Amino acid sequence: MAPLETPAEASIKAPENTGAEKGNENDGGTTTIRPPSRWQTITRWLRGSFWTGLGYMLSPLSWWNDVFFNLPIAYAFGYCVSWLNHDWFLPGTIIGYWLSNVIGIVMMQVGITGVARGDHPRNTKRDILWGIVGSTAYSVVIVLLARWNVLSLPDFLPVA
Repeated sequence: MAPLETPAEASIKAPENTGAEKGNENDGGTTTIRPPSRWQTITRWLRGSFWTGLGYMLSPLSWWNDVFFNLPIAYAFGYCVSWLNHDWFLPGTIIGYWLSNVIGIVMMQVGITGVARGDHPRNTKRDILWGIVGSTAYSVVIVLLARWNVLSLPDFLPVA
């Protein structure tokens, strides 16, 4: 930090020469990083809102989504899996339903972190892994609650 800089000015400066470039090493070594423009902020917010909204429609957090989104996706997945073996339709449908919920939660997480973190670097693999772990934990809790009769299920959906 130069003697006349405030801490706020020092925080928006970054080294210009990272070793990947050769040349002007005598120019002071710093360059000012501009904050994102209003347009960049708006597009980041719209993109994050889109992924969050789409993820919400697929996630198990909305009560109405199953009829319109998850069950048709699960049925189509089970139908495609049944081409390999006719006995795999029901397991394929269950896996398709679970996958649509997991993908919905991960999409919500990506959208929210995209808006909240802004231009800060993200570890996408870690974010997706935590989304899958969280969705799977949610699914396991729901299955256990159904197994212990805390949640009531219709008669045509037996719990093993």
